[in-house]
Formats: sequence, C-alpha cells, structure tokens
Amino acid sequence: MDPASRRRVLGLFVSEAEDGLAAMAALAAHFEAAENPASVTELCATAHSLKGAAAAVGVPELVWAIHRVEALALRVGQTPVARRKADHARLLRAIDLLTSTAASLGVQGELPAGASAQLRALLAGVEPETPAPGAATPATGPSQGAPSKESGLERLSVPAESVDEALRLASSLARQAAVLRGRCAESGSTLLAAASELAVTAERVEANLFGLRMIPAAESLAGIETEVQALAVRLGKEVDVVLDDRGVRADRATLQAARGMIRHLVRNSLDHGLEPSATRVAAGKPARGTLRISMSLAESRLAVVVSDDGRGFDVAAIRRQLAGTREEAAVARLSDEEVLILFASEGGSTREEANEISGRGIGLSAVVSLVRARGGDFQLRTEAGRGSSTHFTVPLEVYALEVLTITDDGHCLGIPITAVERTLSLTRGVTFQRGPSGPILPIDERIVHVRSIGVVREHGAPRAGQRFAVIVRGEGREVAFAVDEVGETLRVAPQAVPPWVRPDALVTGVALLPDGRQLHVLNPHRLLRLVLDTRGDVRPDLAVAPQRKLRLLLAEDSLATREVLRVLLEHDGYDVRVAADGEEALAGILRDLPDAVVSDFSMPRCDGPTLTRRLRANPATARLPVVLLTSKSDPTSRAEGAEAGADAYLVKSEFNAAVLRTTLKSLGVECP
Repeated sequence: MDPASRRRVLGLFVSEAEDGLAAMAALAAHFEAAENPASVTELCATAHSLKGAAAAVGVPELVWAIHRVEALALRVGQTPVARRKADHARLLRAIDLLTSTAASLGVQGELPAGASAQLRALLAGVEPETPAPGAATPATGPSQGAPSKESGLERLSVPAESVDEALRLASSLARQAAVLRGRCAESGSTLLAAASELAVTAERVEANLFGLRMIPAAESLAGIETEVQALAVRLGKEVDVVLDDRGVRADRATLQAARGMIRHLVRNSLDHGLEPSATRVAAGKPARGTLRISMSLAESRLAVVVSDDGRGFDVAAIRRQLAGTREEAAVARLSDEEVLILFASEGGSTREEANEISGRGIGLSAVVSLVRARGGDFQLRTEAGRGSSTHFTVPLEVYALEVLTITDDGHCLGIPITAVERTLSLTRGVTFQRGPSGPILPIDERIVHVRSIGVVREHGAPRAGQRFAVIVRGEGREVAFAVDEVGETLRVAPQAVPPWVRPDALVTGVALLPDGRQLHVLNPHRLLRLVLDTRGDVRPDLAVAPQRKLRLLLAEDSLATREVLRVLLEHDGYDVRVAADGEEALAGILRDLPDAVVSDFSMPRCDGPTLTRRLRANPATARLPVVLLTSKSDPTSRAEGAEAGADAYLVKSEFNAAVLRTTLKSLGVECP
C-alpha cells in the first residue's frame, strides 16, 4: 500500500477504534453488578470487529491485545459477581489503555513508546482458547515509534452532534434565503442583489458542512481489496474483488460501522465460501472466484450487499445442526431463509474448530448483533454451488434528500422525490371508480388505487377537501395518495429517527421548515405496503380507536423521537400532547391534566425521575400514572425510576403502542 493510502486507512482505523473502544468501555462498566451480563456478547462482537480492523491495517500488537481483552471480558462474564472485582478492574484499565494507544498510533502503525510493554504487563496470564486472527506475538521491548506532527493522523475532533446541528441550521438558513430571494424578485425590490448573494452564501455553507459530515463510501472501503488479496494468498485461493459504491456519500460513523461489518463478511466468504481454484475448475467454474461488495442509499438507510460465487451454505446440514438443539418439527417448519438467519444469529458453524481467519461462527453473529444494535435489518441468501449473499441495512446518523412537500389534515409531510412519479389535480372532471378493494383512478391507461395519505389515521378513501393526488411508486407498485395541498420540492437534512425504531417505520426523519413547522419525512415503501399488501401488512399494534381517546402527555427531548412516537400513538387512537423536557411537561400537566404521562428517562432541565417526583409531591397529580421510556435496561436505572414513583418502566427497543396499551390497562387506565 502506498504511503498516502496507508495514512488514510490508518486514520479510518483510529476513528473506528475510538468509537468501538468507547462502546466497549460503556458496556464493560455494567459488568460488575450483573450476573452473566448480556452485554458481554455485544462487547465481544465489537472487539472481534476491531481485531479484524487492526489486522487489516497491520498492527499485530493491537490484534494481540484486543484478542486478550475479548478473552478477559468472557472470563469476567462467567465469574460469579462476588469474585470478579479484580478482573473487572483490569478489563476497564485495559480498554482505557487501548483507547489512548490507538489514538496515538504513528504513521507506520507503530505504537507509542512503552504502550506495548504496558499492555503486555496488564494482560499477562490472559490466554484465549484460540490464536488471534493474524496476530503475531508482540516484541518483548516497547515500540520505539511515537506520533509525530507529520504522521498524517491528526484530526480536529468536533462532536458529531454539533456538526449535525450546524448542518440543520445551515439547511434552514439556505431555504429561508431562497424564499427571501424569491420574494425580492417578485416585488422588484432593490434588495434583490443582496438577497441573491445571501442565498448563494447560505447554500455554500450548507454544502461545506454537508461535505464535512459526509464522506464518499469509497473512502470507507479503502484497503479492503488489499486485505482480501492478502488473505486469499494465505488461503491459497484466487479471487477478484468488485467494489460498487454507486457514488454513495454518507456520514463517517455509519460508514465506519459498515466497514467493520463488511470485514467480517469478507473473511467469512474467503474462508468458508470461495473454493480453491482446483475445486472450482472441477465444478465447471472459473478458477478465480468473485467477491462483490455493493453499497447504496435507500432514503434514510445505508444498504450493503456482500456476495460471492462460492459453494454456498449447506442448508440441509444447518437444519440438522439446529434440530439437535430444539424441536425437530419446529425446525422443519422454518423456511430456508429463516434457517439461515437463525444459524447466523446464534453464531452457528459447520466447522468443528475455529481457525485464525474467520473463527467459528462468531463473524456472522457479530454482524447480526451489530446490525440489530443499530436498528438495522439483516438477510442471508444462498444457492447451493452458486454462492451466497448477505444483505444488511443500517440507519444513517445524518442524511440529506430532496422531498416533495405536501400538506394533509394540518400535517406537513415530505415524500422523497425519487418515489414520486407525478402529481395531479383532483378537479371536478376526475371521477373515481369503485374497485374491489376501494376507489381506483384510470391514469394513462393504468388503473391506480387511490387512498388518503392517512398518517395519523387509517388509509381510507379520499375525503372532501383533498384537492390533489401524489402518485407514489416503488418496488413495481404504485398508489395515488390524496392530499390537501402539494407544495415545493426541498432539499432537507432531517434529524434521523432513533436506531431503536423499527426499520419499516412510517416516519424516517423530521426537519424544520423556514416558517418553523415540522416536516415529517415519510417512508414511501411503508406507505405502499400499508395499502397494497394482500397479506394485510399493517402494524399489529394498530387497533380501532376507542370512543373517547386516552389523553397522553409525551415528554421527550429528541425532536425525531418525539415526533415518531407521537405519530405512532396518534395512529393507534391516542390524543397526544408533547413536551420537549420535564419542565415543559409539568407546565402542560398542571394546565390540562392528561390520563397518563409517558416520559423519556434522560432529558435536560428536568429528567423523567425528577418529573415523576414533582408529580408525586403535588396532591393534584400524585396518583397520575407515569410510564418512563428509556434505552437503558440496567437495574440501577430501573431502581431509580421505581424510587421516584414511576408506575412502569419500558425499554425503547421493545416499545410499541400495543405494549403501552397493555401497560396502561394494567394500571387501570382504559377508556369505557
């Protein structure tokens, strides 16, 4: 690898290592009090990914150390709580030392002076069951290299949230400047030149910030091909690598996470999937195998496919393996795809022993774990003798897209312009016809279903006052959605929905318009499936609204989370008022008492437990049902919520309207 490419790859590794080690430190902090903590698995999956990354960039001392940290975490998790204190302290210290070491790597991947000796001393006596992938035993002496000003790895550290907020503000400024320029042009104002200059400057600022936050996918894939060829040589295989990034640009954090997952999948394909040249030729295949990595964007998500033309998975053997640990009849009822997903999720392997390239099943299970932790989706497909492909999607932390703005029933909505085929006016000359499943409309010799957009109610027939229709097309299907008004096309940088929201959420992001209104960006594929799927593909938590709606006060500081939850709950028939924090919630509750309060645990000014205590101290609200909603599931947080007087504690990753309805019913809150 040339020096410039190596500096770039090492820079990517340092950023990836900082994020991964920070996540490992947060997970390890909860080990001490929990018996067999579930977070051990997640920590080991993250460590496994970093281990592969360190091997890929050629830092064997870090491979050695991370492998032993992984083994130490497993040992801590398997040790009774009363006897794990010393090992737990050593684990936390090792992760801390790894963090400072990775941040100080030199231009050739050398460790800072003394770091190697410190790591070896700290991790002495920790022996993993198998050797680390590609790990060489560290030299006995400390590394002599120290980071220099010319290393090329220096970066200006700026919180991603700050850049995201600056990007959103710049996008809003650019839209307002464009509006001002348009009004000046219409009125013939002498300020037109100044307005035009302001609009151009605002657009440049927006583009500059967008460029800071977004990087080409090709940059995140740098070095992958070199790693593949090096591994292929070790395995005695020949392979051609095809990289298809489709010009994708995405936020650095998402691409770095995807790179780690891709590395796991690549190693599995090389080791398990692709055959040696002689075997391929005997089977009538080209001597050289093909490994393809594809990336694309789908609205608010990054989609990745890693495929090979190797032997594929032996589904029959996997079924037999699964049948040995569960009821055979239950396994027989599973489809091949379900069998593969279960096999991958549980870390299954058809190998008897792990090896130093891809382990024994941990690569696939690590990817499944990492994808699901980020709120993504995972699929595995195979064809015997022809190869296999792994598909996964992960939500983007920040993204920008063009949307067509529409207004319906007081809600401002945005549909990605790539999914909009056309718009039309529902004039008096337009006549709906009755079809077997609702109104239809002949358009250009095609019959198109017509539905109301129905974001907070059922997608029924068009209602009076809806003057336009937007034809949304995707996956070979189309629907004309009736709306009140059709606006302009805007380029927006929405605040993405949180990772725990299901992949097919109806709302994928929230943006602020120049006039202060909130724009909800819709998922067009979800819209189409809600209407067209013959299986009745609607959310299982939807139900007929009761005669009197339950009134909820929802307190949540994240705009995107707040709006997604509001839409979900209103769709289920609740009357929802929202607050951005506990102070605003308390004022709203005292002004108009709701039936129940649903509050985020962590908020500025006044968090969920504090809000609960203040409600319990007031005789007028002392018996008001309070449900705390949080991403934390540790015993300490639960105890704090209970001590404050909360009636229930729901984890966001398990939350939906049906769960809330059941919870409220158990608290005696239900409509007549």
